Amino acid sequence: MSQVDKDFLKNEIQKLKHICNQYDEGNESIDYDKKYSEIIENVYNANLDRDEDLTEDLAYINFTLGNMAYSDGNYEMSLEHYNASSNFYYKLDDKENLVISAQGIVDSYYMLKQYSKVMEYNPIVMNYYKEKGEKSNEASAAYYSAESCLRLDKFKESASYANKALELYKSLNEEDNQAYSYHQLGRINFCTNNLDEAIDNYKKAIELRKNLGLIEFLPVDYNDLGDAYYYKDENKKAKKAYLKALDFNSRNYDNEKQKTIYKNLAKVCYYLDEEEEGIEYAYNAIELYNSENDKYELIDIYTTIGKNYFSLENYSAALKAYSEAENLCAKYDETQDVFINRANLNVDIYKCCYNMQEYKTGIQFLKTAIDLNRVSLRLVEMAENYYEIAFTYFRGLNDIERARINCDSALDLLNEFPDEAFTLKAKIYELYGDIAPKYLMHINKKFIDENKRYHATETTEALKTEILKETMLFYKNAIANYLKAEEYDKEEIVNKKIDLLIETMSSI
Repeated sequence: MSQVDKDFLKNEIQKLKHICNQYDEGNESIDYDKKYSEIIENVYNANLDRDEDLTEDLAYINFTLGNMAYSDGNYEMSLEHYNASSNFYYKLDDKENLVISAQGIVDSYYMLKQYSKVMEYNPIVMNYYKEKGEKSNEASAAYYSAESCLRLDKFKESASYANKALELYKSLNEEDNQAYSYHQLGRINFCTNNLDEAIDNYKKAIELRKNLGLIEFLPVDYNDLGDAYYYKDENKKAKKAYLKALDFNSRNYDNEKQKTIYKNLAKVCYYLDEEEEGIEYAYNAIELYNSENDKYELIDIYTTIGKNYFSLENYSAALKAYSEAENLCAKYDETQDVFINRANLNVDIYKCCYNMQEYKTGIQFLKTAIDLNRVSLRLVEMAENYYEIAFTYFRGLNDIERARINCDSALDLLNEFPDEAFTLKAKIYELYGDIAPKYLMHINKKFIDENKRYHATETTEALKTEILKETMLFYKNAIANYLKAEEYDKEEIVNKKIDLLIETMSSI
């Protein structure tokens, strides 16, 4: 590099240093935009590493530019500048500023949702703060380590960091941050299905925030408390918590929180047999969903509406809601989750059709579900679909042959699962047993019609024997599988069918 070029770059560096000084002094007109991009590019691309006179300035400039880019939400560039500043501070053996730059790297990676990268740097930062006795910074680093591990599904590590953060915040008597940590522990315990612990954590966060007057956090706290109760099947307590969330959100309104709370209330009302109220909450939520990103949430809400209407036996309204959900689902990229969701919705639509006695239409939806489940390799669910088709052909359409064919298809799929799906196997065998007498009599009639020299009376005893033999075999297989599934009430029902069969055959 010539002296002229070097002098030019030094001048550019001084310009940037002046800009950075203004930014540090709180000049709000200074930001990371095109106004300085040419100067930044000139300095940033220059090969000045060997000029140690400039190292300190370049370290400071890059760090401040990192702060500017971070404030503007340009996390890729903030990361680049923080990395550059950390390299310069390393050359200067300036450990304190090196760690501050590393903190900037951590913050940038966190905002970019690159949590594994956060965990490469954050423990180092945390350890430095511990050595320096900076408990507040150490606690903050522990909190964000816990949050990153939680996002990475590393729940044990997450809990360890969260407890460390809480311990430090308690020693500092920082009750507002203790509330953050309790809420974080609640989320960790919720994810690991430790619901009692999660409930206790959320309650502690709520108590602290109420005492501190931090009501803006209470909608989320109460909503998450409601979720924990909901998954614990304590639906009355869940609803009470959701209503508290709704109340506090009305005081400091947040549209995103409001629609989530409405959606959760719609779900919990279904399980409390408060379907009409649930439908009202669901439609309140729909009114708040108006962006393209909301479509997937709408699928969930329309599904909930469908469930509530179905429970009210308003099958046409349920079908309409399920169809709306399925139509929205079909617009998404063809991922496995979408295929699964669509398959489940097609089954829900079938159930509406069955109850409306639109059997053939319902079967078509089951066939669509089979195709979708085949793509997702959900063989047990496919078997369930075939069983429902068989059931519909038998109970709804009195088509015995098609009923047997679909029972065969269901059972063939389940041969790959010898040690599971016992309830479904039992249901199939039970249906086989229900079909067998009618099927055998149907076959016998065809045989007599095709062979005129035989009389019906000549085949009655043989037919009775065959019906008893085959039907009993199916019912016994059904009982064996119900016992494996520990469904003893179903075993009793099948035994009653056997008694009725024997009684009927004896009277013929």
